[in-house]
Parts: sequence; structure tokens; C-alpha cells
Amino acid sequence: MARDASSEEMEEFLVADIAPAAEVCARIEQLVVRFLLAASDDEDPTVLDFDMVDRNTRNGVYFDGRDEQNGANAALYLLYYVLVSQASEYFSNQSQVNEAIQDCVSLLRCTRQSLGIVAASRGAVVGRLMIKERPTSRWIDCTQLGTNGMQITGDIRSLEAYTFQSDARYILVVEKDAVFQRLSEDRFFMAVPSILVTAKGFPDLATRNPSGLGILCVYRFGSIRMALEGSRYVCDVKWLGLRSEDVPQIAARGLQPLTARDRALIANMKLAPHIRNNPAYLEEFENMEAGGMRAEIEALYAQGNNDLGQYITNKIVRGQYL
Repeated sequence: MARDASSEEMEEFLVADIAPAAEVCARIEQLVVRFLLAASDDEDPTVLDFDMVDRNTRNGVYFDGRDEQNGANAALYLLYYVLVSQASEYFSNQSQVNEAIQDCVSLLRCTRQSLGIVAASRGAVVGRLMIKERPTSRWIDCTQLGTNGMQITGDIRSLEAYTFQSDARYILVVEKDAVFQRLSEDRFFMAVPSILVTAKGFPDLATRNPSGLGILCVYRFGSIRMALEGSRYVCDVKWLGLRSEDVPQIAARGLQPLTARDRALIANMKLAPHIRNNPAYLEEFENMEAGGMRAEIEALYAQGNNDLGQYITNKIVRGQYL
């Protein structure tokens, strides 16, 4: 049962802790003791309602369980198969597992990282970055990788052991893997000293469609579903993607009418506090809604002449980002 555990003022600053295993176990034991004491009360036995922090736009979460047999991190997909096979009466699909993990984060006030759960690797990096995974490892030169780049592990704790060197001036977060590979193939990072990063979808840099803008907002503001942990990982990313002022550069064949889903997504995004309080973002949503069209950033390189790389370079040099 999820409900506010404190006043709005206090909840606004609540975040999930990165807690050691011993602390997580202690919190679980305390909850079990409280539950058993309430249930075994001879005069008034009750089923205890645990305090859980609501996930909302005011509080900020990251996706990560512990392998009980060897203490190693458990990948999220592996945890799902274990639960479905051993507790099929409670879990029948991935979304139910995700919600249960979210509830554990909310109840225990600790990150999934602390619970030992890690997401599958899906991100990649390429560009002017040198990486050493361990003190005895060789340096990995990310300018010499293929167009797919280097895979980014989903285990945040393992990243803490990495050593990095870079002379890059910019880090570009790219929404789509196809765009990431095109820029990598063009060696954009050599023309503009930069590092390219992609998560191949949520959460990543926005293109001109509403879903892309939603992805940008996840990077910059966090997500409601992962509210308690998100404040640890959000960053002041700038919007470098297509905006309403760029639409005249796109050929008519590169424009698509907004679908009913697009319009519903725009309407929902406009209601979010971080959009309502950001006039520039709100204006872009309203312009898109009024124009009734959307464009993908791929339309630029479909026009040839390296328009995509030149477009990004011009935006950076002129400071044309939000």
C-alpha cells in the first residue's frame, strides 16, 4: 500500500540511499519484526501498512537484486525468469517484476544498486576517451573502435573502478543507435572534440518527435516511475536536437503528421511541472502541436552532404541549444 510517509516538504528531498548489504538486511529485518509484532498482538492483531514514499514528480530512480547463492549482482532479466519459475502465482510478466522492485526501493529507501540488481548492458560510447577498466588493464582508445563503440555496463558499481582520460570538450548523448553509428562512422568526434554516448532509446538525447523530447526530459529531470533514485543521476543536459526553428531545413518528405498518440504524449508532457516551469520547452511543445508535424533527425543525413554533422557542429559553435 503506497502512501505519503511524511509531509510534502520532507518528501521533496527524499532519495533512495546507496546502502551497503548489511544496512539493507537490517532494514528488511526491522520491517519483518514490525509486521510480525502487529500481526501477533493478542488484543488487536492487524496487518501492518508499511510506509512507502509515493513516486511523483517531486522526488527523484535507477534500475538495478542480489544473487542469494553467491552474492553477485543479478541481472534484471535473470531475476524475472527466477521469479516467474519459482513464484508464478505472484509474477506473470516483466512489468509486475519491475513494479515489485520499485516498491522495494520505495519501502527500503535504497537503490536497486544496493539491492544488487543491475540492468542489462545496452549503452555504448565512442570518441575522444581513454578507458582503463582495472589498474592492471590496458588503456582502451575509444577513437579506434568500430562504429558500434564500446559497450557500457549496466553495473554502476563496476564503473567506479574505471580510470578515464579525455581531451573532449563536449559529450553528446544520442537517442538512436543508427544516428550514433552514422556520427561514429563519420568520425564526428575528431572534427568536434567530443565523446558520443547512446542508450539506444530511453533515456537519451531528443530528436524532433515527442518521444525524443520525453527521453531528453528523463536525462535532465528524471522519471516519475524512478523518482526516488533519479536525483542521483540526472544532469544538466542541453537540448541540441531538432526544434521548430529547424523545420524549414527539412524536406517535405522528411516530415510526418502527428499521430493521436503523439498528441496525447504532448498533452501529458505539457502538464509536467518541469515543462510548465520551462518556457522554452513549453513553447517547443506548443509549436509542434500547432504545426501538426514531426521530423526525425535522420532526415538531415537522408538529404546528403553530411548535413547531420554540419547541423550539430553549427548548433554547438553558435550555442543554439536549450
